[in-house]
Amino acid sequence: MPFFLDRFQIEILHEIFKYLLAHEILHLFYNISDRLDHILLNYKNYSINFQSIRKSDFDLVCRLIRPEQVISLILSDDSETPHQSKLFLSRFSIQQFTRLQALKLIEPNGADHLLCSYLLLSSLQCLRQLELIVHGGVQHPFLNAQGWEKFLVKYLPKLKTFDFKFSSIDIDEKILDPFRSPFWINKKWFVAIGLGGSLLFTVPCFAPTTISDSSPPISSDCTTLPLEQHHVFYDRITQLRFQTDQWNLPFRYNHVKELILDDPYTKVNIVDLSKVQLLVVKTSEWSLLKIVLVIKKAMPSVNHLRLICNYPSESHKYYFPDISLPQIRKLSLPQYGEYKGKDKFNWNKVFPCVERLTASINSKHQIVFLIEHFKSIISGSFFIGSNHLEKSHKIKVTHEWLKKHSCRLKTKNANNFICQINDRYFFSMSFWIDEKQ
Repeated sequence: MPFFLDRFQIEILHEIFKYLLAHEILHLFYNISDRLDHILLNYKNYSINFQSIRKSDFDLVCRLIRPEQVISLILSDDSETPHQSKLFLSRFSIQQFTRLQALKLIEPNGADHLLCSYLLLSSLQCLRQLELIVHGGVQHPFLNAQGWEKFLVKYLPKLKTFDFKFSSIDIDEKILDPFRSPFWINKKWFVAIGLGGSLLFTVPCFAPTTISDSSPPISSDCTTLPLEQHHVFYDRITQLRFQTDQWNLPFRYNHVKELILDDPYTKVNIVDLSKVQLLVVKTSEWSLLKIVLVIKKAMPSVNHLRLICNYPSESHKYYFPDISLPQIRKLSLPQYGEYKGKDKFNWNKVFPCVERLTASINSKHQIVFLIEHFKSIISGSFFIGSNHLEKSHKIKVTHEWLKKHSCRLKTKNANNFICQINDRYFFSMSFWIDEKQ
């Protein structure tokens, strides 16, 4: 391996390094050969991302990389890496990062003082990108557009991208007026207020990606973004919970990947259904047949389906059309335990390729039925339904009982069928099956 890597031209290695973070480069190439160590020692375009990093990787980077080799730096003082910036600055002076082009600070401790220490320095005049995230409740200077303008012009004249997300209390819409000055508009640094006046952030970088209604994501009074560009707010949404249908929206949601339907009268034309991967139906007025037909016709990307609705009765087996949805690989049936008696509906015909199943149950015989019925299942979980908690103590299931009563499991040895049963309070069970028949 060392001899193989030593044959790589330095230009090829540098091209590879572009796609890796500093700690990844060191893990892969350091201490393999003297030549590679020399290349690493002289490489001048390291990107450092310390967010959620292991402490050992943090120490490795700080020990082997010099500040002048770094062009991008992310520091994070969040709960996963507390006091990281303080530790980092105890090892280096920010003035040493003379080639730094991109800086991102996440939850900096003592934000007011720390940002002054970081940014009010001429050594950062090479900076092209700056991103700040402070959730702890910032003071007024952080929300002052004119103050930022003076600072950026004086200390960061080469800055091309400036994104921030600040949390505070009772951010008034009037605070947006200074952000409408030519300085901000000409640079296309648009801002918005969100979460009921508790957030000030730049768009589109920090525009919300989830919305719990079909209302406009951000009203025109709460942003400096020009009205003709408000489609950005809709394009950012990847999770939509449709609860009411009372808005006449000017744009469609074109990039929704998770769609939750609470309203039976949903106008599905407000969403590009072809992009949806997870569909959750939470209305009893949608039949399984209607859901299946909608998926078959307009939702080719759905692979995860959660049905909190009315399930088919025994009579459905006589008129349910010959339709299958092989794309569904993950199926959740939280109300399956409401079935009384024997389930005669052919679930596997409609969902022939389900690999992961979650379902409520009201008896241990339903467990066996579902494992037998879904032929492609490889893992899943069962739990006692909320309306049948009184039956929980009656459901006694063991690994041996399952193998005895399931034809499919009889052929599995101990390593090919693993289950975890929890019946201390309310019954639940998880299982993992070898897919080989």
